[in-house]
Amino acid sequence: MYFGSFSKQNEEDLRVTLGTTLNGLSKVDARKRFLMYGPNELKEKKVNVIAIFLRQFSSVFVLILFVAGFLSLLAGGYADAVIIFFFVAINAGLGFLQEYHSEKAVELLEKFVATNVRVFRDGIEMVIPSCDLVKGDKVKLITGDIVSADIRLISSEDITVDESTLSGESVPVHKKGNTLKGEATTIPEAENIVFSGTKVVGGEGMGYVIGTGIQTALGDIAHLSEQEQQPSIFEHDISILSRKIFKLVGMLLALFFVLHLFVFHSALSFTTLVFFAIALCITIIPEALPVITTLSLSKGAMRLARNKVVVKRLSSVEDIGAVEILCIDKTGTITENKMKIGDTFGDNIKETLKLALIPGSLIGQKSHDSNPFDAALWNEIDKKDREDIGGEERIHEISFDSVRRIDSVLVKHLKGYEGNNVLVARGAPEAMLHRSLNVTPSTKLKALHWFTEEGKKGRRVLAVGFRTFEHDVYTSSDEKDFHFVGMVSFVDPIKSTAKKTISDAAKLGLEIKIISGDSREVVYSVATEVGLISHEYELMLGEELEGISDAKAIQRIEYVKAFARVSPSQKFRIIQLLEKKKRVAFLGDGINDAPALKEAHVGMAVQHASDIARDAADIVLLNKSLESVIEAIKTGREVIVNIGKYLRITLSSSFGNFISISIASLLLNYSPLLAIQILLLNLATDFPMISIAGDNVDLDDLKKPISHDVKEIIRISIVFGIITTLFDNVFFLLFRTELPGVLQTNWFIGSVIAGLITIFSLRSMKPWHKAVGPSRLLVGLMLPPALIAFLLPYTKFGTSVFHFVPPSANHMGIIIFALLAFFVILELGKRAYQHFTVTRPQSKDLSTSFSFLDK
Repeated sequence: MYFGSFSKQNEEDLRVTLGTTLNGLSKVDARKRFLMYGPNELKEKKVNVIAIFLRQFSSVFVLILFVAGFLSLLAGGYADAVIIFFFVAINAGLGFLQEYHSEKAVELLEKFVATNVRVFRDGIEMVIPSCDLVKGDKVKLITGDIVSADIRLISSEDITVDESTLSGESVPVHKKGNTLKGEATTIPEAENIVFSGTKVVGGEGMGYVIGTGIQTALGDIAHLSEQEQQPSIFEHDISILSRKIFKLVGMLLALFFVLHLFVFHSALSFTTLVFFAIALCITIIPEALPVITTLSLSKGAMRLARNKVVVKRLSSVEDIGAVEILCIDKTGTITENKMKIGDTFGDNIKETLKLALIPGSLIGQKSHDSNPFDAALWNEIDKKDREDIGGEERIHEISFDSVRRIDSVLVKHLKGYEGNNVLVARGAPEAMLHRSLNVTPSTKLKALHWFTEEGKKGRRVLAVGFRTFEHDVYTSSDEKDFHFVGMVSFVDPIKSTAKKTISDAAKLGLEIKIISGDSREVVYSVATEVGLISHEYELMLGEELEGISDAKAIQRIEYVKAFARVSPSQKFRIIQLLEKKKRVAFLGDGINDAPALKEAHVGMAVQHASDIARDAADIVLLNKSLESVIEAIKTGREVIVNIGKYLRITLSSSFGNFISISIASLLLNYSPLLAIQILLLNLATDFPMISIAGDNVDLDDLKKPISHDVKEIIRISIVFGIITTLFDNVFFLLFRTELPGVLQTNWFIGSVIAGLITIFSLRSMKPWHKAVGPSRLLVGLMLPPALIAFLLPYTKFGTSVFHFVPPSANHMGIIIFALLAFFVILELGKRAYQHFTVTRPQSKDLSTSFSFLDK
């Protein structure tokens, strides 16, 4: 392995080899290396215009059109071929434009979720995008980071790394900054190197970058850099629906040829039958579905981006609309996450506050708002104590983790404790009291009582202690025998909008559950204040899940609105159990949230969450706002509603036209519609459907979680397809005695306008006068097809190319009257359908008629 030589070099030799210094690279040198070797990426993600364009011609639908066009050329129908290829160009052009803009939108959104890394340039610590890392950079790693390059460690403070992406070993490994005696030849042997793509799950470390981009261990295993995306529920359902439609079309076309050639002995030539069958096939297949879906999702993604919600893949827009349960941590969503000192416990308040701040992250920094607890302490102590703390020398420290539940720092010759190094620790009261020597039973009882009372007020508490220490380095096993000093409580105010936001969520049929690591008292206080719970039975401790079966746990958590003192494994199990019955979204931001984020149907993390949490999430919030999440769910539901509109409209119309035209073709010795007329009909009715992606949505459709129901879509298509078939048959009966050109023209006009009426009516299942009005774009795009239908037959182009015959005034009156009747029948059909499906249970689902298509 290339990293072997770096593993056995000492720090001085390592710097010489990498051409770097103790202070890291200079900005100028780093820039030169970046220009020479390129960004720290395995592969650059760019929108490939050529690939998008060629993809428009890979569809089965487009191949069928090409076949029809070439057959027309062979048969001498040059005008027909030109029109067919023109349709191909229009469909491909629309698909290309929408897909190109969508991919550009995703490319733009991905810039918001770039991983950052801490480096030293010219001796100054700074945060830069991971793609800007170069070989020789000096890097600092802390708990929660995703390692962005191969890094040789020169110092380690109990740093622990999850290397499962490379080694397959699930147990995290400890790394060290020492020089190895021998050269490491495998990843497990490289004890002083952390590798790109691995995760820091504990401790801290410092090191130099020895490999970036493809020049890493991860780059050697290229397939590991590709994350397999699981299809969403929507994609799965649409795939099932598409397979059923393809099978159905194949069977119907086979039946069409059998009846024409062997039963009715059709007078049509075989070539005409082929053209006619291809046109029918194009009519019934919802070829605009990919465009509608991509456009709907991309519009939803850009709308979310404006609300500071970024989706990492477009299908997440649809997924979030189907969410039934939203699991959140209270901090920053329900509360402001701006801590203030509430109260103190102990004999020396000043010492308690001062020692509580020493292990914090603020010492020596110009900014004092990176940690809300530290910021509250900093604002509480006087100027002299701030200056004293700022001058202390921290010689070793161990960060907080969920197992120890404390963080600590070793200070050299702490003022007031002359002559000794002092190990200062702070953390959960139970953890600190357990590690302290000077705590009598009565003191412990008083401390726990005070802690409980503060918790009932919704306050968080830190306990503080210290011990003298002779050495300059310590481990977690030395965090004991402390002198207990006192406790500090912190107030995190409830957001003024929290109560209303939770009420708005309830109106959407969205259930909110708090999952927190805080104490029972803190969680209960907050959940009660915002109206989420009203009884203690609705709150559950994580430990209550231990030792009970999944069946019993599901029964219990169904009524629980808030969970307290939850460990990462318990949080993961809660999400798993909830998903057995409902669609679940989870909002988390810590390294311990990653398993739950991956498990949830929709994982959401905030922009400033740990790298691991952001990597596991499907959606990233640029600010931690519950209002933004609720708005995202509403947007997702609108997307689902509009895609559902397209499916029920196009399938209802297509099934009706397919069946009626097929029946008519058996009863006539000519085609009821020419192939070129069917293609124009298909284009005219598909054109306005593109705007469905941005159509207005009835508020009632957003008041409950939504997901695509394939059976419901098929059922609606059957019911309203039958209505469309009956209408077309009326047209056939009215004009069957006329000349072929007259019947074809009148049927074409009626079919186009009937398709537009179907769009207007079925865009909402409410009566048309009670439904929300259509968008201006939809109305605007419906006008050109209507004008084409009524005016084209009277033009020379229409008569010569499409073989139309100008309708008489009498015939036009009959057509308009029939269309008005069709609109009335369609509206009555909606009312009957709603009444039948809502008020009367069905003994047999109509969609079971399609069960043979699953075989």
